Amino acid sequence: MKISNRGVSLFALSAAMLLGNVGHAQEAAAPAPAITITGTAAFVTDYRFRGVSLSDRDIAGQASITATHSSGLFVGIWGSSIDPIGATATSNGSSQEIDLTAGFSKAFGAITPTVGVIGYVYPGGHDVAYYEPFVSVAGAVGPLSVTLGANYAPNQGNTAEDNIYVYGLGAIGIPNSPITVKASVGYENGAFDYGSSSKIDYMVGADFKYKFLTVGVQYIGNNLDRNSFASSHNRKDGVVASVTAAF
Repeated sequence: MKISNRGVSLFALSAAMLLGNVGHAQEAAAPAPAITITGTAAFVTDYRFRGVSLSDRDIAGQASITATHSSGLFVGIWGSSIDPIGATATSNGSSQEIDLTAGFSKAFGAITPTVGVIGYVYPGGHDVAYYEPFVSVAGAVGPLSVTLGANYAPNQGNTAEDNIYVYGLGAIGIPNSPITVKASVGYENGAFDYGSSSKIDYMVGADFKYKFLTVGVQYIGNNLDRNSFASSHNRKDGVVASVTAAF
C-alpha cells in the first residue's frame, strides 16, 4: 500500500486434479484449498511511494507474503528497505518499512471491490507507526483494466492532521505478447503531502512477464516544488526498473 498505492488487488489460486481408472468414469475434481499462500520477492532501482523516493533514489529490496481465504478475507505483510536520511520525515531514522494488511476482496460479476486497513511500521523508528484504512474497486472496460481507490489516514498521535489519498490505475495487455502497459495518477492532501497544499503523483510504465518473473520499467514523478526541501532530489521525476519473482 503503501498501497503503494500498495495498496491491493489480491486473487486466489485454485487447483484441481482429475482422477480416473481404466474402465471407470472419471471422478469429480478436487475442491480448491480454503487458504492460499502467495508471495513475492523484488529488487527495485528506487523505492517510490506515491511519487516520492523513500530509498534516497537508491536500490531497495522488497518482499511480501499473503494468505487469502476462499471467502475473500486476506492478511499480508510487505517489507522494503528504505533510506533513514532521505525518508526521515516518514521513518524517523528507521532503515526498514513493514506494512501489515488485512481486508476483504472478492469478485462480484465484473467488479472486484476491496476494503481493508494497512498498518505502517518502521522498526527502530520513534513514534512513527500509523494505520490507514483503504477501499478500491477494480473492473474492466473492454481490454483495459481499471482500479479506482482511496486511502484515508485519520489524525493519530504522531500526525498533525488526517490524510487522504485517491488514485486511478489503468493497465492494458498488448495482444499476443507478455507486455502490459500501465499508467496511474494520484492526489494527496493532509499529513503526508510533504508540506505542499496538496500533491499529485503520476506513473507510466510497462511490465514484461516471463513465467514467474516480471520485469518492469516506470517513469514516476510528482508536482512538488523541488526547491522547498533539503533532500529535494528525492522529489525529482525519474525512471524506476524492477524485477519481481512471484511464488
